[in-house]
Amino acid sequence: METTSKVTWQLAYDKLWLKFGGQEFTFENALKIMFNKKNHDTSDVKYGSKLLNEMEDKGYAVDRKADYDQRVRLYRLLHPEMVSNAWAIFDLLTREKVLSLDTILGSAKNFAGWDYMFIKDTALARWANNYYSVEVMQVSVSHKVLDGWISLLKLLKLQVIANRGIVSEAKRKGVARVQLSSDLDDRLHQKDNHYQNVNYAVLEGIRDHNITGTLAALYVSRKKIEWKILIENSAKTGTLNRLGFLLEALNLEVGKQVFDNKIIKKIMSLKSKELEIIEAVGEPYRTDAYEKLENKWHVRCEQAGAFRKIVEDLIR
Repeated sequence: METTSKVTWQLAYDKLWLKFGGQEFTFENALKIMFNKKNHDTSDVKYGSKLLNEMEDKGYAVDRKADYDQRVRLYRLLHPEMVSNAWAIFDLLTREKVLSLDTILGSAKNFAGWDYMFIKDTALARWANNYYSVEVMQVSVSHKVLDGWISLLKLLKLQVIANRGIVSEAKRKGVARVQLSSDLDDRLHQKDNHYQNVNYAVLEGIRDHNITGTLAALYVSRKKIEWKILIENSAKTGTLNRLGFLLEALNLEVGKQVFDNKIIKKIMSLKSKELEIIEAVGEPYRTDAYEKLENKWHVRCEQAGAFRKIVEDLIR
């Protein structure tokens, strides 16, 4: 029978991987596999907990509270190949003096081919030249390399949220918080053969009702937008009426053509008959100033204050 003292975290990881692979398991199940016996004394429990903690610290495992009982912890091992790549990238990064999130993501892409894409508020903020700050960096990655990203960010002591569940707490204050979504393969950017593009950020911003961020990105990056692609994809995703309304309403608020009237006319020619809602974030904000435009575009806008804010912050 193998004694507790002879079990290292590497050996424990190998045993658990052979048994569970990437499936979740409880602490009690882990003890049975690590020590190859059914009954465990206090020494086994303490040492088993230490081994699992070491696996997590080394970027080889994650844990979470079970949905059915918050007192129960479920563990999951990260794929060994992904962890190996994460360690190689980590070694490269530790030689750098500045470890910004852009450097980390870029190194992973260059070394291991791990693609990524900034999404939601994070993407809009970047296309608006960081018009507003983002507390949690939202990044889309491929599901097949999710374990690698989790391992790498854990090694760098960042707080990691993967598909809405926290898998790694920050070890110190002031470090970046990263939210990973493993849906890169399903995102629209692959259909227009573009990567990290403003068109997709604007489209998603409209869909998520982040109107202030969307208006800021539209205005700041208007010369970089490929309008044909944006219009086509807006039509496909049911956001075209809102796009046209946003452009014309901002023109109205500014008192000049910030956005070319030819673009607005093109959108109008493809307008849907379905009513589109710009939902409120917090308390609804409506004004009679946009009533004619709402009727014209088949849009109901509950965020009328966003237009004045962008004009005051960015245009005047």
